[in-house]
Amino acid sequence: MHDLTASSSLPTLLAKVPTMNNRLSTIATRQRSSRLRDGAFALLVTFAAIVGASSVAMAADAAAPAAVR
Repeated sequence: MHDLTASSSLPTLLAKVPTMNNRLSTIATRQRSSRLRDGAFALLVTFAAIVGASSVAMAADAAAPAAVR
């Protein structure tokens, strides 16, 4: 068993708590900014897919013979 001595007194233990809360809030902030970056990337990929699909459709339409149009 762990014996609580003067080196591990309650004030010493409580002094460590704000550091942990600060660290957790830092992690939470990083996650929020990461989600924002991931959302922006997903939006960019979606936009690129739409532009690519419309470009292929225009190219296929331009390559079709005039009689088929």
